[in-house]
Amino acid sequence: MESRFVFGAGLFLVVVSLVAGCNWARHKVGHAESNDVRVGSGDEDFVRAAVHSNVAEIKLAELALTKSTDPRLREIASVLRHDHQKSLQSLLIIANSRKMAVPDLKKIPTEHKISYLASLGADFDKIWCAEMIGKHESNFQILESVWESTDNDDIRAMINAALPHLVVHLESLVDYQEHYGSQRPDAVAASAGTIAGN
Repeated sequence: MESRFVFGAGLFLVVVSLVAGCNWARHKVGHAESNDVRVGSGDEDFVRAAVHSNVAEIKLAELALTKSTDPRLREIASVLRHDHQKSLQSLLIIANSRKMAVPDLKKIPTEHKISYLASLGADFDKIWCAEMIGKHESNFQILESVWESTDNDDIRAMINAALPHLVVHLESLVDYQEHYGSQRPDAVAASAGTIAGN
């Protein structure tokens, strides 16, 4: 299948560097992460799982806006909430147009993770950041895989629209970990200017 992937080789390498750096950062905090979005047997499985993941990330962003007092982290959370709301709406449009069944947004279970993070004290910002790094790292790898395997142009277009935001999210989250004295890997540090177009 001829590749029509909109990312050039340079940006792809930047994303790979960010993923590697985020993986390092997540393990630096020592927080285990499980994937929210998994590749299923077809496009409908992906859309359902992606809806679930976006709802979870919106709720986690809203938790940070409620609980964190750090303006920098709250700004990141606000961007994440906005971008994942847009991604969710794109998914729902695809699901509706293709007659795909999606989970009831009000019944998507996130209470366990929200309760755990909400119970944290001074470590909330650091652990929340590690949680979001893990989610974005995993989701980038899965979105890339789905883009290559699907023939659904709507899903490819949605992924093409979402991935640049995902790059920005990953960079912002890894940068924020420096706030806690974490040293960012050289590959990630070297990539920052490339994303900015320098």
